[in-house]
Amino acid sequence: MDEVAKVKPDSIGFDELMIAIRKGKVRIPDFQRDFVWELSQIIRLLDSIYNHYPVGSLLFWQTDAQIQAFRRVGEVELRYDEEPSVQYVLDGQQRLTSLFASLEQASIAHRINGKKVTKNVQIYFDLDENRFVSNPFEKKEAKATRKKEILRTIPGTEDYIDFLQKFLGMVDRDNPSAEQMLDWLNSRPGITSGRARSIRRQTQYMKLYLESEDGFVLTPQGRSLLSGEPMKEILLSLTQWICYFSEIFSQLFKDRRADLSETVERLSEVFDEQIKPYKIKARFDWLDGLGLGSFDKDEFSLSEQGTRSLKEVLGELSSQEEQEGLLEEEKKKRYFSVLQITDLDKFVETAAGLDPERRSRLQKVRKRFDSYPFSVIHVLGQPIETACEIFERINNSGKVLNVVDLMVAKSWSTTFNLRECLNKFRKELKRERYEEIPDITIIQCLSAIVTGGACRKHILEIERGLVEDNWKRTLDCIRLAIDFLKDELQVTHAKILPYNACLVPIASYFNIVQPNAMDNDKRRDLARWFWKVSLSNRYDRSADTKIGEDVTEMGKFARGEDAFFEYEPPHLSVDRIVSQKLNLGSAFCKTILCAFNQRGPKDFKDGAPVSLTSFSKFNSAELHHVFPVAYLRDKDLDNYSMRDSIANVALARSSSNKQHSSRPPSIYLKGCGNEKPSDALASHLIPDLSKSGLLEDDFKAFVDYRGQAILREVRKLSGDMTEVEILMRNEKNKPIDEFENGMRRYITAVLSSKHGDKWRECIPQELRQDAEDKIEHEVRKTSGKTKDDYDILDRFGSYDYKKIIIKNWLEFESSIKSKTDFKFHIDKIAEYRNPTQHVRDTTDVQKAVGAAAFTWFKEIFKSAGIS
Repeated sequence: MDEVAKVKPDSIGFDELMIAIRKGKVRIPDFQRDFVWELSQIIRLLDSIYNHYPVGSLLFWQTDAQIQAFRRVGEVELRYDEEPSVQYVLDGQQRLTSLFASLEQASIAHRINGKKVTKNVQIYFDLDENRFVSNPFEKKEAKATRKKEILRTIPGTEDYIDFLQKFLGMVDRDNPSAEQMLDWLNSRPGITSGRARSIRRQTQYMKLYLESEDGFVLTPQGRSLLSGEPMKEILLSLTQWICYFSEIFSQLFKDRRADLSETVERLSEVFDEQIKPYKIKARFDWLDGLGLGSFDKDEFSLSEQGTRSLKEVLGELSSQEEQEGLLEEEKKKRYFSVLQITDLDKFVETAAGLDPERRSRLQKVRKRFDSYPFSVIHVLGQPIETACEIFERINNSGKVLNVVDLMVAKSWSTTFNLRECLNKFRKELKRERYEEIPDITIIQCLSAIVTGGACRKHILEIERGLVEDNWKRTLDCIRLAIDFLKDELQVTHAKILPYNACLVPIASYFNIVQPNAMDNDKRRDLARWFWKVSLSNRYDRSADTKIGEDVTEMGKFARGEDAFFEYEPPHLSVDRIVSQKLNLGSAFCKTILCAFNQRGPKDFKDGAPVSLTSFSKFNSAELHHVFPVAYLRDKDLDNYSMRDSIANVALARSSSNKQHSSRPPSIYLKGCGNEKPSDALASHLIPDLSKSGLLEDDFKAFVDYRGQAILREVRKLSGDMTEVEILMRNEKNKPIDEFENGMRRYITAVLSSKHGDKWRECIPQELRQDAEDKIEHEVRKTSGKTKDDYDILDRFGSYDYKKIIIKNWLEFESSIKSKTDFKFHIDKIAEYRNPTQHVRDTTDVQKAVGAAAFTWFKEIFKSAGIS
């Protein structure tokens, strides 16, 4: 027996399709909401239907399952009556939305020349050109976009037209840039830089010039003002582009005078807004400056010349409106909306007033739409997972469906709406300053609790009912995770959370362990997990997989079992910290900011706590440059490029930060008035002011000093390895190479400082002779080299260095101090070196004591001036 078909081809007409959408028989699933078309694409679609070109098949999923779908297109409400079986659009959303929005002239999100807008889709058929076009009536509406910006007067001149002609003459002659325009304006008497920017902006609003590739050039209106009838052109420009002038002109021409307060009151009623008096006063000042009359004691009086000018302009405007009216009437006989074409009643009404030729063309358009067959493929009775897989395979845009949107559609029921639940929880997150946490992170927390994984596959495996059943528990676990981040780690704001993904393993932990069951060790270990994840950049790549791994190990940790978190050891060094710029897109930078905030920083000025959660703007925390940017720019340009180093950033109250301005630290720290400045500085990882370089205004010394303090802090927080331990894990031989290189330089420096060029004679005879024999052998084998090209110390190993130093102990004692410690550490290095050099495994004990020995010698070398 044949298997029941999963697909069925069909066709449907335009009217039937639009009615099916309006009545909810064809529905657009909520998971398709992200597509946005260009207006030009919608026009081409309508043209294709008119010309009977193929527009591609529509794919409908026919099912009795109820999933969340759009209930409106723009402002048009769709009927969603209970149906035994409905059709969900898997492919064709944009085409159907575009057609329906065009029919209803609905307001939807679309793009016009690449810019996303939400406005009515108004497309008309041009009977004279036989094609669809964008709204031909829109130009009339454009007049309503006149600028309501503050209008500034022009200081230093009583003749605005003379000033504008000189200004436009310069534009016509020089084609200036914006900066050159401002320079010209700033050179005029009485014009400040702020007023210059206002005048440039206002004259551009008035369409007197526009920007080109070669600089600003005059518009025809600007050229007329320059060489034609300047008064007429400037008044027309003000009327067309600057709000309130048209109404003011009508009032003045009628009454020959205008009181400021009366005009404000009248215009406020006309525009249904509370207009500020200074806006109207500025307009009267302009009319005074243009010579139309005088403005004195809050009253404008129109002169005879002003009366003649306004009569001419108002006559011109009246003529323009009359011409525009005739054009509008002609347009109504040429351009017709999709509704006028396809709705029978509208069509009869529209066609009645047309001449025979245009009526015939309109009938042709309607027949084309009536007879167009839309190809439809029905997917029958498949589960949503199959329907979504089909969508992804045939989707022309290559879009992989958003997991959140899929889960919203999949989990919807009459009692549960995941989208609404997410939006409700987002309000709660906003109150906690965690609104930046994305929906996908919340869904991953749900998946971690239900499935133990967080990748797309695990999420989509969650059955419909399990989403609703586990939603409350998931939110409770997220709340506990956020409480832990805020209370234990002082990550008081999601903006400084290094990875949103950190929430997922922590939430999964609280799914097993309640906070009251956590002792100090568990809190410390969970905190260290956070710092290690953040410092190691663990979630930079393959995050979903790593989240799943961490959720698994976090479960073991929560149950008291042995857990292993596979971190890439972070490269932690002073150089990395100092070179890290303030950048909230960097997880490492945000980790450092978290470390700053966890210390409970105190304000430099008065020692008061600096809080990232203050409600008052006065008390709110800002990221303060310890060496102000303006100071580095003006006084220390060599270090200006390092101004945003994280080592130069501290938290300060907004009010205090503004007072530091461009003053160097040595000045503003003295004026802070803090009784215990050392406590405040220490809270910002500046433990010793006298060693910090701040009192000397030494930027390089300061960032190096603070970089070291930050390094110590993050290592302490994470319980992390030292630099040597990290190096041993990443490159086993490199610590040995660095040690031997340092040892050679150390021995050379100490012995040569006491014995000069004869220092080699201090090496034990048997070692020196053996090394010289090896060098001679190398010289014989290698042409062009002599014994002087070789360093005798290159021929020695750890035990040889030990013999050299013991023989010359008096020279080395001042820097090494303890001969016993020296012997112990150099022996431990040898014990680590031997298996490493012979590619054998080293034990954990060998690694640990070896790391301690390498670190011990680094301090010896540093004290001797060997870096």
